[in-house]
Amino acid sequence: GQKIAIVGRNGSGKSTLLKCIAGVEQPDAGTITFNRGIRVGYLDQDVAMTSDRTLVDEMLDQDDDRSVAIRAYEHALAGGTGPALEKALARMEELKAWDHEARIKGLLSQFGLTDLEVPVNRLSGGQQKRLALAKVLLDRPDVLILDEPTNHLDVAMIEQLEGELAVPGLTLLLVTHDRYFLDNVCDELIEIERGGAQRFRGSYSYYVEKKAL
Repeated sequence: GQKIAIVGRNGSGKSTLLKCIAGVEQPDAGTITFNRGIRVGYLDQDVAMTSDRTLVDEMLDQDDDRSVAIRAYEHALAGGTGPALEKALARMEELKAWDHEARIKGLLSQFGLTDLEVPVNRLSGGQQKRLALAKVLLDRPDVLILDEPTNHLDVAMIEQLEGELAVPGLTLLLVTHDRYFLDNVCDELIEIERGGAQRFRGSYSYYVEKKAL
């Protein structure tokens, strides 16, 4: 998939463009469509979570079969043994939901979120941004739209994120001020300037060289 960065001066509309593509806001004119069946994940620049659920419960706040199976298993486990637990175990095996649960905990750990029982609304703003990033990465969407994903990440976390984004079939649309991250992740740039857009194929370093000519 393509790995595209949106670049431009502050206030040029980069974040608004991402919101429109993600369907969070409506464009002033025209339409934005995706092929049927394409799964889109979006990370906003500003994240504010008010839920009192635990980190794992927040990650499981989705309607996919594996998340439902894990929630059912956790509920049955709390009730002890019996037919309900056996049924939940069988469903976990059928869907390979153990792998899903392991990925959830792995992503949380990668982004420094190790207290799995803490309520989401007790997290700092930076921790909430990292939780939202882990959540959008969880199911490996076809198209990933990220607005300033490296905010509140240390070097090790950024390297982990680069690995997640290196999946060949993933299409990425990105806004970030981290130039090193841009160079490592993106192979194409779209510059927004004075209401227009110009496309550059290549790394951010190549874009800087072309602009200097």
